[in-house]
Formats: sequence, structure tokens, C-alpha cells
Amino acid sequence: MTAPVRLSPTLPPDTHFNGLLGNVARFLSAPDDPILAVVSLAAVRLVTDVPTGFRVPVIGIREIELSCRAVSEQTLRELLDVARRERVGVRTELPFGADANLRGDDR
Repeated sequence: MTAPVRLSPTLPPDTHFNGLLGNVARFLSAPDDPILAVVSLAAVRLVTDVPTGFRVPVIGIREIELSCRAVSEQTLRELLDVARRERVGVRTELPFGADANLRGDDR
């Protein structure tokens, strides 16, 4: 069994590092629609889970930006899928040559 991970409820305090603050309207206009984001994470503290004895990292968001014109939501979705496949060890090809686009080649 792996040690659990906790998420800190604290967000970056200013708009320079917190892209959520400038995008509140997107969440209000379509609260059920998922929005992809690029996030920088770090452990903000370590706690000990007494029953198991595991050291548990509490992960906080250091920087967050929502999908934008420069990086499309489709590109972020493809990157998310690639990262998930690498993490779980499943190797499947993305449709329509997306793997080649992510590698930057023209094969």
C-alpha cells in the first residue's frame, strides 16, 4: 500500500501565480464543465498518519494556469493522457498522430 497524499486548501495568494483568480467567470458560467490547467505542485508540510505510521505529504499548489489560446485544451488533454499512460504503464497510441505532434517530429 502506498502512503496517502493530502491536498492543501491554500492557493497562491496573488494573480501572478494564481490563474484561478482571473478566471472566476469561467467557473460561474459553466460550473459542471471541466477545465484543464497546468499546475506546479510542492509539498507544503509532512504529517504522520498515526494508525499506519506513514509520513504523508500535504501537497500545495504553487502556480496554476488554466488552458489558454497559446496552449489549447486539446494539447493539454493529450499531455494528460500521455502522462497517465506513463504513470500506469499502459502504452496505447494517441489517435491521429498526436504522439508525433507531442514528440515534435513529422513522421
